[in-house]
Amino acid sequence: MDKKNVEAIYPLSPLQKGILFDSLYSPDTLGYFVQVHFDLEKPNLDWLKQVWTEIQQRHPVLRTLFVWENQKQPLQIVLKQVDLNWQIEDWKQYDAQTKNEKLTQLLQEDKKKGFNLNKAPLMRFYIIQLSEEKVHFIWSHHHIVLDGWSFPIILQEVLKLYQARADNQPPTVKTLRPFKDYIQWIQKHDADHAKQYWTQNLAKITAPTPLLINKPPAANSAYLEQHYSFSEQIKLKLQSFSREQRITLNTLVQATWALVLGCYSRNQEVLFGGMVSGRPAELTQVETMVGLFANTIPVVVQINTQQSVKDWLQQLQSEQVEREEYSYQSLVDIQQWSNIAAGANLFDSVVVTENFPVNDSLTDSQQALHIQNFQFSEHANTPLILVFSLYQ
Repeated sequence: MDKKNVEAIYPLSPLQKGILFDSLYSPDTLGYFVQVHFDLEKPNLDWLKQVWTEIQQRHPVLRTLFVWENQKQPLQIVLKQVDLNWQIEDWKQYDAQTKNEKLTQLLQEDKKKGFNLNKAPLMRFYIIQLSEEKVHFIWSHHHIVLDGWSFPIILQEVLKLYQARADNQPPTVKTLRPFKDYIQWIQKHDADHAKQYWTQNLAKITAPTPLLINKPPAANSAYLEQHYSFSEQIKLKLQSFSREQRITLNTLVQATWALVLGCYSRNQEVLFGGMVSGRPAELTQVETMVGLFANTIPVVVQINTQQSVKDWLQQLQSEQVEREEYSYQSLVDIQQWSNIAAGANLFDSVVVTENFPVNDSLTDSQQALHIQNFQFSEHANTPLILVFSLYQ
């Protein structure tokens, strides 16, 4: 590595340490590989490449690599300049079925490639020419540098920078706080407080709450998906009920899953994973920062049939607020502080409430760069994941 090309060096967040540990311990896992792909109508490919180069320069996490060998602690290194990895293919001659088959194959092969965490950038792109007017765009990256909240922010910047070129106007994107500010925020916290909280929170838990369902073989990486859409009337009722109980929709979803899990496991105290944004409100402008903040943390729920529904839900809301104060800690550390045996899953199910900062610009047909058929793929190592999305 050319030292003259080094912009900054700083430690990893606890969550990044956990992902690094998992990635090194199980190098063949697809659990932290993320693919975002969609169609584009009549894009100017030169502009597109230029825009992504600007995006990479704007965000240090997109020029970051990780080192751990012969180090007292793992470090992340931000480089000043990094060449983007582009692959362009021409599929105009194929029929629709062949294109779909080739796309499925390419997405699978791309996942198998993975990433070397000690080489930047930890992302790459594919541009597939489907016809004279349409291309399919694939953006793959490693979860250790970006969370789901970050990629809408980046894509909205891509659209603005591209639009500026189309309008022959200077771009209007704002300078955002760098990810290292979040690392500095974490370093100000006393790790002993987090250890004390999680030790007490998990004190009575000695094993994951069983799903009591047939699990697929460990070697089987295929995931089955079941989609269900609520009617607008039910959505309004859920939102109204949450407001009446003074709880978030996330708390309502977690409470519902706790009841289901308790029923199937026949346990009054259940444990599952809960996805949190991990963005502390006290860190100004955190909602627009790009990096890895989101985390999956243990959620312990005591099902007390003697409580009223209102009291129980408000108790869960209070517990959620307290739990999120320590949501920056990695699962590797949290499991070490629990009574669950090393090597066992901390939980077998995860609840995710998606509420990313997405606006209409991503699908606005009036944009110079028009995104269609947006798809997002991220693998997880948990047997069952319940995703409650607030988007259509």
